[in-house]
Amino acid sequence: MTVFVTDGAERTSLAIARSLGKEGIEAHVGGSYRFSTTALSKYSKRSFIYPYHPKKNGLEIGEYLYANGIYNFIRYK
Repeated sequence: MTVFVTDGAERTSLAIARSLGKEGIEAHVGGSYRFSTTALSKYSKRSFIYPYHPKKNGLEIGEYLYANGIYNFIRYK
């Protein structure tokens, strides 16, 4: 199973990715920053950088999820 976690710069996202990783669930992390704390975690398998633009993020994230076959999504904020 693969889960996409948003807002990789937040501590809560890091906690989510760690919990998923410890359970053997692959976490992909998205965020506005290239070197977010969660993206650099050993439990993050891949990271996706999206520009900070609320109206466009949904489409870009949706395309990423579809391209990578991800059907589980955790939105922090």
